[in-house]
Amino acid sequence: MWDGYLMKKNEIKIELIKRYKFIYENAFFILVPFMREKENKNYQTLDVDSFIYLESLPKELLLLIESFLLSDINMENSELYKFMNSMKMNVNYLNRYNRGLILLERKNNQYKCEKLNLNCLYLLEILYDFISEQSGDIKNRNNKLLGIDEYIRISRYKNDKKIWINGRYENFKDINSFNNRKPSIIKLENFRTFLRNNKDIGLKSSLFIKYISDFDNHHKYNCSILTEEEKQKIYLEYHDELPCDLEIKCDLEETNDYVQDERKIIRLDNIKPCLQFFDINEEDIFVDLNSRCHRYYQVCPYCGFLVNIPDNLLSKGIKKRIEDRYKGNYIFFGKNCSYINSYIFDKSTKQGLRRVLKK
Repeated sequence: MWDGYLMKKNEIKIELIKRYKFIYENAFFILVPFMREKENKNYQTLDVDSFIYLESLPKELLLLIESFLLSDINMENSELYKFMNSMKMNVNYLNRYNRGLILLERKNNQYKCEKLNLNCLYLLEILYDFISEQSGDIKNRNNKLLGIDEYIRISRYKNDKKIWINGRYENFKDINSFNNRKPSIIKLENFRTFLRNNKDIGLKSSLFIKYISDFDNHHKYNCSILTEEEKQKIYLEYHDELPCDLEIKCDLEETNDYVQDERKIIRLDNIKPCLQFFDINEEDIFVDLNSRCHRYYQVCPYCGFLVNIPDNLLSKGIKKRIEDRYKGNYIFFGKNCSYINSYIFDKSTKQGLRRVLKK
């Protein structure tokens, strides 16, 4: 445990992030072994149908996860941390895991429109519902639910500038930010029964729970103890994406004295950058596969100028995805350059937006 409440305030946020990352990295490994298959026999036709589902997690395991996420015990000293590390070398558990992988693949191939995603958010929502069954010490239960909501808000972050205010259950602000995306809904297909009785209050109050459930410790704009920038940093550790708020200035590309034969874009004399900043978007980036540097470009949304995207801003994975879109069509980049140049040239004349060349 930590010593001193003031030190706890500084360490709780760090500990929260560490615990979330552990659950994020291990949720699939925790859930998959509980995939089950049940055969339903039709005695009239003698046909046998298989029913694949996720079994309810044992109460003991859920209590370990509850304590892991909300107690004052450091992550490395928690029972769940030790248990999961031991299971990675347990032959019986690994056999159940491999069997679960096969069942999960069969189920998702059978119901492609409603795939079962056994991820961190799925596990957190199961835990939330388990804690909500607690009927003793209601104040403690509600504070624990607020704590799990904090983890769920981190899990809902998607690097798209949407701010999730609530956790397990969305409010009107969250609904307005869906942007046609379905919210995560838990469907345990074996109709799980209540696992807690009146005397079972699980983890009692802790300084960790008190801190993360105290609204005075939350940022007003997102109702969370973490900023959106901190959530983005966590998200990008596991997703090969550009930050949604990464900007670049509409300006000429940098000069490179070391590459004398570099194939640069031929720009018309009257084409000038507007010097405004705009967001870099992977889907809008062009690539010149014939060039050795200054290869990636994006059109400025304000003036139409083709802006160089510095190579060091793009990971290997992002570059590969961009280049794959242009492989087999080497003239596509040149056509787009001609179109952009012609569009800007025509835009600068009195004729307005007439386009000289077709796209």
